[in-house]
Amino acid sequence: MKRSIDLFFNNDEQQRLIDFCSNIHQNPELSGQEINTTDAIVNMLNSLGVQQINRLDPTGVVAVIPGAEEHSQKVAIRGDIDALPIQETTGLSYQSHIPNVMHACGHDIHTSWVMASVMLLIKQPAPGPVVCIFQPSEEISQGAKQVLSQFDFSDIKAIIGGHVDRRYNVGEVVVHNGPISASSDYFTLTIHGMGTHGARPLDGHSPFPLAGEIIQKIEMFAAQKRPSAILSICQVNAGSSANIIPDDVVIKGTIRTQHPDDRQCLIDFLKGLESNESSVSVHCHLDQGSPAIINHSELVTWAESAVETTLGRDQLVPLAQPNMASEDFGFYVEQIPGVFLRLGVKQPSEPFIPVHNSNFVADQESLFYGGAVLAEWARVASDNVNKGLLS
Repeated sequence: MKRSIDLFFNNDEQQRLIDFCSNIHQNPELSGQEINTTDAIVNMLNSLGVQQINRLDPTGVVAVIPGAEEHSQKVAIRGDIDALPIQETTGLSYQSHIPNVMHACGHDIHTSWVMASVMLLIKQPAPGPVVCIFQPSEEISQGAKQVLSQFDFSDIKAIIGGHVDRRYNVGEVVVHNGPISASSDYFTLTIHGMGTHGARPLDGHSPFPLAGEIIQKIEMFAAQKRPSAILSICQVNAGSSANIIPDDVVIKGTIRTQHPDDRQCLIDFLKGLESNESSVSVHCHLDQGSPAIINHSELVTWAESAVETTLGRDQLVPLAQPNMASEDFGFYVEQIPGVFLRLGVKQPSEPFIPVHNSNFVADQESLFYGGAVLAEWARVASDNVNKGLLS
């Protein structure tokens, strides 16, 4: 049974965090536009007495909470702050006030549990400084790169993040050893022929036969690679009229993998579809997104210890299924050891609701448990890092 939040936060702190979270939820902002959210974070940090507050350009905040020991190495906690272009239909008392924008991915909770961890680290510091990241633009996979370009990570030795998940109850935490999210890449295949009148197909070179071949090849190859690697066609665009054979067929889709080797294999397959035939050619364009998150085994152990200390060993639950969605936390993990958690946000009697849904609700009680776990991990990680125990 999960422990009471009263062990971590007094009544005044609980109310302040609920008010903060409700305000963030009511006033969601899209990626790169989180001006008011950034203001709210800075104001809250100022009210808590935080001295080192770095406002990013154009949005986002990085705050540093001092450690108990001077000249110690740093660890980091990261949460994201942006919302999605969805009209909220939850009917919550603190429902979004902004038309067609809502926190349908739980970033209001992520913002709030990082703020909760700030509260706890002020009261009981880690041995070394803790860098608390309120990251913008996660939904467009740009925010982590923005943070890394604007804040010096050279002396940060480990990082933790997490995501809400209604597959699990409030207080339950998934600490998975290994891949916890997939990389996200996007492909565009352009099959170029020569358009002509639909009544005179021999006057041109239709792109459709080769496009059909390519679609079949992709589907057959993709079926062999699932479930650990996903190659999905999501768009096929061609033509403007029922009596015109078009010049081009454009096929678009996504690549999702949990291992770098699989990622490269799928990319190589798609590039191998290119051809420069004089009659019908094929060009492949790739947009690489976030890398997969592969949890560092030592940091996983420290996270398990943090959950056990704060919530109890029985609140550690296994990952329900592989997660093939992406998260730009992967950019941090490419540079420093990291661990990413899944945290339950529903009550036991409630049904599963997926993220990116207009009815998505993350129970606000979860922000206290998330904050407690993240702060305790920071203490454990800081202690171990400064003892030289991270390989």
